Amino acid sequence: MKRLLLILASIAFAQQELLAESNTQYVRLTKAMVINYGEPSLSRLKYLKVAVDVRVPSASAADLVEYHRPMLLDALVTVFTDLEAEVVKSADGKEEIRQQALAELQRAMKAEEGDQVIEDLLFSSFVVQR
Repeated sequence: MKRLLLILASIAFAQQELLAESNTQYVRLTKAMVINYGEPSLSRLKYLKVAVDVRVPSASAADLVEYHRPMLLDALVTVFTDLEAEVVKSADGKEEIRQQALAELQRAMKAEEGDQVIEDLLFSSFVVQR
């Protein structure tokens, strides 16, 4: 019986340590960013309305993202305005855009902080007007 209690106590302690180490947080970068994308056209402009959240490993990483928010938003604008209409149309294109935006944000954070900080990027909204 003592052995069982010892094992259960060890498991509970290990779970608490894992929870303490795994302090994943999500940071909203934009609620709704509206951007022109693609080649300029006199006949019709194309718009993308996107909301972006990022996943970071800790509260201190979330603070760094908040601190560098203006730089990160600029990086997102650069990525989104350079998009081609064919890429934006498809589901595969959306994933490609997500990967490209994530890589750009990680590059920017690595340049500023020496670490990528951002683990993942999620679109909480992605609306296209062609």
